[in-house]
Amino acid sequence: MATAPATTASSSPPPRTTTPLVELREYTLHPQYAQEYMQATVEAAPLRLAHLPLCFFSLPETGGEQLHVATHVYYFAGGYAERQEKRSALAARPDWKLYIDRIRPFVQSQKSTIWVEAPFIVNQRNSECLGLASLLNSNETSSSPSSSDLNTDGGESILEIRRYQLSFGQGTLHRFLELHQKGVRAKKAALSTTTTTTRTTTTTTLVTVLCSELGPMNQVMEIWRHVGVGSSTVDAILDASREQQRHDSPETLPWSQAMEQMEQEHLVMHYSTSIHKPTSFSPLR
Repeated sequence: MATAPATTASSSPPPRTTTPLVELREYTLHPQYAQEYMQATVEAAPLRLAHLPLCFFSLPETGGEQLHVATHVYYFAGGYAERQEKRSALAARPDWKLYIDRIRPFVQSQKSTIWVEAPFIVNQRNSECLGLASLLNSNETSSSPSSSDLNTDGGESILEIRRYQLSFGQGTLHRFLELHQKGVRAKKAALSTTTTTTRTTTTTTLVTVLCSELGPMNQVMEIWRHVGVGSSTVDAILDASREQQRHDSPETLPWSQAMEQMEQEHLVMHYSTSIHKPTSFSPLR
């Protein structure tokens, strides 16, 4: 009598996890229509917030390359599939179509790029870093800054966006992030300060660090949130930056050392910084 061949238990590979994606959308506006665009966008904000995982919406005030650029960031925990699903559902709504028709004459050009959060941001969300996922859950309670911390308590709130273009080469991004992680806490200490010249107390939070995935490659972007109580948050930030350049304290020395090492290894080709003002409906403000 023939016997059935013995069967062995096969070990299937573990299910593949989806990497959350961050979409940065930048709409360059016709300057003469910027106010009309923002009025229509504020009115349509409930639709956007109900259907898309918006993290923040802002306009640049100075720095960078252009003004009148509507800047909005979305965090898709389910990756590209979630992005397609949610954007398609919103695009099918008649009221959203009316909004798009209304703003189309106001927009000069559109750009979309895809990013991911740096590994040390994903793995170490704490009091040092907010993380974009935290912005999407108003009931989150943890040791990290929660959505309730996004109110300015009467202070002036701004966002600072720093962009680094890294040099081409295998391992450049990994090495940059390695050095960046070592020094970023000291950088935060340098930016969170009370200045005597402006009499402004500034509270600084690192929101996230992003790495480009689709679009211009080998780019890193820091997003900081500054809340100042006093005469000018921007003045306080600039004063703190100048003070750090004049001399390093033991607290800020690690960041200076990290930057010096990046320069010696030619990791960064150039970088820029810009100041953004969040809109009234922006979750991060």
